Amino acid sequence: MPIAVEGYGLIYNKKIFEAAGIDASTLTSYDAMDKAFADLQSQIDAGTLADQFPVLEAVEEYAAKESWIVGLHTNNVALSQEFGSAAKAFESQTVNYTYGAALKDLIDLETRYTSSRDDLSLLNSVDYATQVGGGLAIERVAVIQQGNWISPEISNVSEDLLQDLGILPIPLKGVVEDSIAVGVSNYWCVNSKSSEAEKTAAKAFLNWLYQSDEGKNIVINELSLIPAFDNYDGIEISDPLSAEVMRYMNAGKTIPWVFSGQPSGWDSNVAANVQAYLAGSMTWEQVIAQNKSDWEAMRQQ
Repeated sequence: MPIAVEGYGLIYNKKIFEAAGIDASTLTSYDAMDKAFADLQSQIDAGTLADQFPVLEAVEEYAAKESWIVGLHTNNVALSQEFGSAAKAFESQTVNYTYGAALKDLIDLETRYTSSRDDLSLLNSVDYATQVGGGLAIERVAVIQQGNWISPEISNVSEDLLQDLGILPIPLKGVVEDSIAVGVSNYWCVNSKSSEAEKTAAKAFLNWLYQSDEGKNIVINELSLIPAFDNYDGIEISDPLSAEVMRYMNAGKTIPWVFSGQPSGWDSNVAANVQAYLAGSMTWEQVIAQNKSDWEAMRQQ
């Protein structure tokens, strides 16, 4: 049974964008985002937002140190369009990187407006905690690539700030630009080796949790989950970021998660290659070639 639906894109601080005079609702394409981010960075550099946001230093932060952010989530934006599903990715002995050039554009967009833009190798030491707790949560940056799962960490810092966050699309230039990536990350499982009584009780509990009125309230308001069921009509999602994910889902503006079909451990290789690109020790063409070679070799294992 799916635990919940999750989605990721470019999470942004609405108040910072409003203060900069940027209408986030118009940022539905790569070029629009690139132009807006450049405008915002110029205002930050000029100090025009310093009174309202005294620690704001850059538009974005990109946690290149985290293989799951680079090798799973960012990489997935391109692979989702090549494979279409995790099953097809799992069945494939090769990866073509049909949209490799657009993936480079996305990574460049997510790194060119960071405080490390003059030395991108510095991003290779930026981890999740620096990006979220030490970045977006304290308003040091205005945008990060993350998903609705960061809500608890943000609310621990500032519940007010959580209410001011929204999600921009994660654009694959010229391919799909006005969507976020949505999927199921984890599932509840019943141990087949348990006794019949235990299995029956486990199933009864899960059915109660997700299908009773009391359970639905817990799922939505206490666990802050997006249920993977279609019978939650009339129930309003309280978590702002989860509500944003639902907005994209209802509009049909989503791309799938296909990374569970990748060779096991391949994301670490991808991340290492992208880190080398950011450090200037690999060209993008070399990154793509090595990613392809690693996929094929790991499929043979």
